[in-house]
Amino acid sequence: MATLNRATPHWLRHTFGTHALEHGAALEVAQKLMAHASIATTPKYLHPEKRRRAADMDKVFGS
Repeated sequence: MATLNRATPHWLRHTFGTHALEHGAALEVAQKLMAHASIATTPKYLHPEKRRRAADMDKVFGS
């Protein structure tokens, strides 16, 4: 059985924010769903996966 050593409420908020953006939510929507008073706080919770970063770089620089 897998263990969730890092499954703290704080970690889950980071995971939620990342998944919301990866699945098309606007930054403003993620801000509201995460109850951040300032939009400047929300990007601190977002951690795009490596595959997403690679895909974005391909869009910018071509593959």
